[in-house]
Amino acid sequence: MTHHDQSPKQAPLAPPPVPPVRPTPKKVNHLLHLVLTIITFGSWAIMVWPWWAIAINLSNSRAEREYEQKLAAYTRDYHLYQQGLS
Repeated sequence: MTHHDQSPKQAPLAPPPVPPVRPTPKKVNHLLHLVLTIITFGSWAIMVWPWWAIAINLSNSRAEREYEQKLAAYTRDYHLYQQGLS
């Protein structure tokens, strides 16, 4: 039986990391809130509209923070991926 010289098999390359998708900011529909304010004689503007705007702003801020964290992880992973190719 002959023993063939075989070079060690190289592991298949992993696919490159996928960049995160930037979130689309939510917007407050101010025209709708103005109409609701008129219909409810101003109570909508006092009780709901400001809280709604704050909630949307917080949601957008949270989504942007998560995106920044994912982007940092992607940048790190992509750099490591590129080093593995060289």
